[in-house]
Amino acid sequence: MSIRSSASIILCTLKSQTAHVLLVKRSGNGPFPSIHSFPGGTVQSPADQKAAAQLNWPVQRFTAIRECFEECGILPGYTPTLFPENTSLMAEQQGIVKKDPLAFAKLIHSLNHPFKLPPLIPFANWITPPHEPKRFDSMFYLSVLSSNQKRPTIHIDNHEIVDHLWLEPLQAIQEHKKGLIRLYPPQYYFMYQLDQFFKDKSRHVSVNSTIESIQPELVMDKRKGTSWLVLPGDHSHSIPNHPLFLEHKGVHRIQVEKTDKMGMKVVQLCVGDSTY
Repeated sequence: MSIRSSASIILCTLKSQTAHVLLVKRSGNGPFPSIHSFPGGTVQSPADQKAAAQLNWPVQRFTAIRECFEECGILPGYTPTLFPENTSLMAEQQGIVKKDPLAFAKLIHSLNHPFKLPPLIPFANWITPPHEPKRFDSMFYLSVLSSNQKRPTIHIDNHEIVDHLWLEPLQAIQEHKKGLIRLYPPQYYFMYQLDQFFKDKSRHVSVNSTIESIQPELVMDKRKGTSWLVLPGDHSHSIPNHPLFLEHKGVHRIQVEKTDKMGMKVVQLCVGDSTY
């Protein structure tokens, strides 16, 4: 089974050490119906490769930025509003980019602004487990707006994306548990990681940070009738002693339930002695 490459941007605002994360709601008619996720999508071959080469950008970073513009009208790292108060022009440009990724490279070149590759921080690499019918090798990049930056205006495309909201990481987990939003396992897990990340005052990351790939493995507990996505560092994973997750004491897993249309539903995340 082939694995498709994809990329997303985790866009956060940070004020007084409180982070809010942008979540977009996907259309009920798409491949991920009514799911809340980060702006992003699959690498469009060969168009994304050609367009990324024109800008001299790595292709997955290009895809993440292109998708963020296409779905939300945002260019991370670009301070001015592209089309102030002109939503029709924004929608037109989003539609053009959606049809042709090369048009996005032309748009970047046309900006009257020294637009270099935005300082996106590699945050995570999630590889869909082998049991899934569709598999992705997904890069997630973090873009943090400082407290003196205004929260950007979101221009949803009303095609793939039908709504958006800003939530604190643990608030997003609680909204999921209440049934108010729906997160897939990667987004649920990353909300926990983002909460830990922003609480860690000693954190030090950069655009050159290296990250470890996470490939969950499905484990069935027949005695209890439960299903788990075990992550590296869990005692049931093929890499039980992963050096990055030793503090989890062998418990690093996501309980899931299978639904007919919506894919896997997250029940809870267990990390060490804690449950989320």
